[in-house]
Amino acid sequence: MNKLFSILFISLVLSYAAISQDKPGNTQPDYPFQWGNGAVKVLKNTVSMGNIDINSVRIDTVKIKNVSKTKIKLTYKDLPAYLKLVNAPATLKPGKEGIIVTTYTPKLHKNKEGMQQWGSTTFSVFVVVNGDTTTYKQNALNFNCSLDEDFTKYTKKQLEEAPIVKFDTLVYDFGSVEQGAKITYDFTFKNLGRNDLEIRRVKGS
Repeated sequence: MNKLFSILFISLVLSYAAISQDKPGNTQPDYPFQWGNGAVKVLKNTVSMGNIDINSVRIDTVKIKNVSKTKIKLTYKDLPAYLKLVNAPATLKPGKEGIIVTTYTPKLHKNKEGMQQWGSTTFSVFVVVNGDTTTYKQNALNFNCSLDEDFTKYTKKQLEEAPIVKFDTLVYDFGSVEQGAKITYDFTFKNLGRNDLEIRRVKGS
């Protein structure tokens, strides 16, 4: 995995270097976000990763520019184990552009109870500019995705023995309810499959 990441990282850096060369007619991209009280301009502050197989690894990039008059070095506050961020270059000179390579490993992403994270999820990390931790909470880099299991990789036998959920009903009409009233309804279901059914996450609409 480390070797694979190194190859992908080098490829991303080389690709960025190639497209960032000054050429006649090239226009500089607009950087709508900023970190470090405006010292660093950011092309995007949210990485949207879409649907991700829980057993995969997702790599993305965030383009940045140093618009200050001093060198910039970025570090990250309370970086979780499931996210790796690498700056290229490590130190950004005044007026220069760079990228942050983000590597997300869903299998390492646990919820507050220490269980595997599933479904729609969002999380943020905070960027520290040149070691200044006084305003780092203003420098958020956000991530969102949906963690799914890829059933297309199941064998025919696995699909035949998979759990099957059957609800007694999928809809319940509460009718007219007085404001402040607390009412409940229990949806009942059965597992008609051959293997255990795991309820990984329940979320109301």
